[in-house]
Amino acid sequence: MSQMMRRSKWNNSHAQQEKLRAENRRREEFVEDNNRMLKTEAMINANIIAEEKVENKILMRRLQREAQEVEMDKALEESKKTKEQREQQIRQEEELAREMAKLRAKEMQDSKLRQQIRETSTRYGNWKPS
Repeated sequence: MSQMMRRSKWNNSHAQQEKLRAENRRREEFVEDNNRMLKTEAMINANIIAEEKVENKILMRRLQREAQEVEMDKALEESKKTKEQREQQIRQEEELAREMAKLRAKEMQDSKLRQQIRETSTRYGNWKPS
């Protein structure tokens, strides 16, 4: 009996040790699984952050490009407006020059007519119709 009891105790002791080993393995596997999950989660978060940075850069470049286009449009519109104003001013100056030339020509014609009248008047004396 004593040998049986020893075997029984040894079996109990061995079974408890096996049970403890199994429990330790489960704990180690749990810790390893948890660590893998944490690493995976950290990698996913890092990828999300990297993607957000890329998206932000793309957005910033697009906004800068749009702002440059708006500035270019404004500059082109201002240039067009300035050119039109300059052309209008040139047309007005040309019209004014034509008008002044007409006036000078008319003044010259009037002056010649007066001169002819004076010359005719002095040639015939102060002739007065009767």
